[in-house]
Amino acid sequence: MSSGIAVSNLAYAHPGGDLLFDGVSFRLAPGRHAGLIGTNGVCKSTLTRLLMGELEALEGTVAQSGPAAYTPQEVGAGGGTVRELLLSVAPDRVREVGIAMLRAERELEACDDAAGVRLGEAIGSWSDLGGYELEGRWDAACRRCVGAGLAAVGDRPTPAARWRRSPAEVAVRRPRAPRPSR
Repeated sequence: MSSGIAVSNLAYAHPGGDLLFDGVSFRLAPGRHAGLIGTNGVCKSTLTRLLMGELEALEGTVAQSGPAAYTPQEVGAGGGTVRELLLSVAPDRVREVGIAMLRAERELEACDDAAGVRLGEAIGSWSDLGGYELEGRWDAACRRCVGAGLAAVGDRPTPAARWRRSPAEVAVRRPRAPRPSR
């Protein structure tokens, strides 16, 4: 399913701050892709976050005819594991349930017997929300990038450094082997 986006007369100011932009209008037809290009500080990320509903516009409207996706600017900035990184870019409800599953798994490992019930409930919700299908896509991305599946790399730590790459690249990128000198 492809999504179209229509933006009309969009304006934004940080709460209590100056106006960052106004009068932004454009349409993106279903099935088309777009990229925002510009120098640092011209509000590319802010506009994207408005389009995705993460920020509220001062004025104007954003309409989507279906699902839309983007890669956040700072992927993996908080550290954590590969699985946590992939969850961070999942749809909101899937992310919430995935985090609940991870938490229950960890509590169960720490001998909290009640965590088994919570884990079972989270697994049911994960399945209902399409979490296993999403894991299949993550697994395929891991195999393409590093030749190992999500089960093998999911618990790997991610660097706490600031990343500006796609989640699959960041999550499973393997270090390059040094080239022999000639």
